[in-house]
Formats: sequence, structure tokens, C-alpha cells
Amino acid sequence: MELRISALEAIIPTLALRVDLQALREDLQATREDLRSMRTDITHLGHSIHRVEVSIHKDLGSIRKEMHDNTWQIIKWMIGLAVTVLPLLFAGVFYIARYVH
Repeated sequence: MELRISALEAIIPTLALRVDLQALREDLQATREDLRSMRTDITHLGHSIHRVEVSIHKDLGSIRKEMHDNTWQIIKWMIGLAVTVLPLLFAGVFYIARYVH
């Protein structure tokens, strides 16, 4: 009998009391509420990231279109210069070769 009582006395300090259990429940409830608010924040953050991503895709599309248009403008200018300058150079060389001695 004495052995059983000493075993119980050794265990008693480690047993949780109702007050301890209530404190644990309150901590658990607070943690759940924090997790819910974090989940809401993460959801809002995900929506914001999606909006930014869509905006970036739109901007990249417009940049691509502008680059495409500008490339064709450069090509047109180069062809125009080539069409006007090369015949003039050819005519100048021909004139010098033909008439200048």
C-alpha cells in the first residue's frame, strides 16, 4: 500500500489540473484564430499577386507589340535609305568613272 501511495505522489505533480487544461484550450483557441487570420491574409495576398501577374502580362503584351511596330519602322527606314542612297552612290561612282580623268 505504501508503495502505491508513493507512486501516486510521484505522479501527482505531473498531472494536469482543470485550470491547466483550460489555459491550454484558450491557447489552442487563440492559435486557431491566428491561423484563420493568416489564412485570410494569405488568400488576399494570393489575389493581389494574381492581379499583379495579370497586369505584368498585359504590360509585356503591349511592350511586345510596341517593339514589333518599332522594328518594322526601323526596317522601313533602312530600306528607304538603301533605296535612296545606293542609287546615288552608284550614280556618283559611275559619273566619276565615266567623266572625270
